[in-house]
Amino acid sequence: MTLHHVVAHDLGLSRARAILDEAFAHYSDKYPRAQMKRTWRSEREATVDLQVGGFRLTPRLHVSDTEVVLDIDVPLLARPFVPKIKDKLDREVRFWLARSREP
Repeated sequence: MTLHHVVAHDLGLSRARAILDEAFAHYSDKYPRAQMKRTWRSEREATVDLQVGGFRLTPRLHVSDTEVVLDIDVPLLARPFVPKIKDKLDREVRFWLARSREP
């Protein structure tokens, strides 16, 4: 099962990408046991490799001028938690996008 999540923004590509980099650095520092690694495959595409709750995940990000699209292949045992995961992702992405608008 793939969790597909889209969050609209009005930041433009370069600013949205910078915010994603800032968020990644924050969570890498906050959760060192997750062993997060991010790789930008192109200007708009990235993958993240991380360990969460005993599961190895590799989310894929697509960033455009107007939205961030996140796709995560969810392991079978984690599927009951998809609604909770999606809610948390939405709140966190919106937090970082709102933070980017602060002076």
